[in-house]
Amino acid sequence: MKVLVHRELKKHGVDIRSIEQPQYSIHKKDPSDFLINGLMELLDQYQRLEISLNFIQLFS
Repeated sequence: MKVLVHRELKKHGVDIRSIEQPQYSIHKKDPSDFLINGLMELLDQYQRLEISLNFIQLFS
């Protein structure tokens, strides 16, 4: 699903603005940017999971 949204945004010339990564752009082709963006995405998912687990433990 994410790939389809990404493809449609690029097709229509839309760019994404990130608060945490001001230099982020879906139009960049630099492999190092791709790696950094992937790692930031994984970190974000990890933090969300950690918050969810803390929330569950708090109310258990």
